[in-house]
Amino acid sequence: MVEDALPSGWREVNDAEHDSGRYNPQPISRYEHGGTGVGIRLTPADPNAGTGNAGGTGGEGTYQVSVGADGSGDPSDMTAIGDASGHGDALGVAREFMGTYNDRCIDGGEEFKSVVGDAAGSN
Repeated sequence: MVEDALPSGWREVNDAEHDSGRYNPQPISRYEHGGTGVGIRLTPADPNAGTGNAGGTGGEGTYQVSVGADGSGDPSDMTAIGDASGHGDALGVAREFMGTYNDRCIDGGEEFKSVVGDAAGSN
């Protein structure tokens, strides 16, 4: 797999309309599995910081990685599976979950809730 490529079935969702009114300059990213609608969001852990100058790489602060059965649904319905230092590290956490989801749910037939529970319990 190319380092920047997402695991099979996953795509980045453009939320430019939703993000246009945000003050915080730190990026928010959303990914969705095309076959199931499961979603992952990468959001600044402190959405009110607004400076982008907190610790982390490249001036980025801590990010939270959250997943949900409905990727286009309400972010409050998603489960946090980990925190990361900066957007790049958060994307690494997200990619790891995507691969695990593909292996255990898509290929292995395991329930989504079980995979999310394991991911949330490991952070």
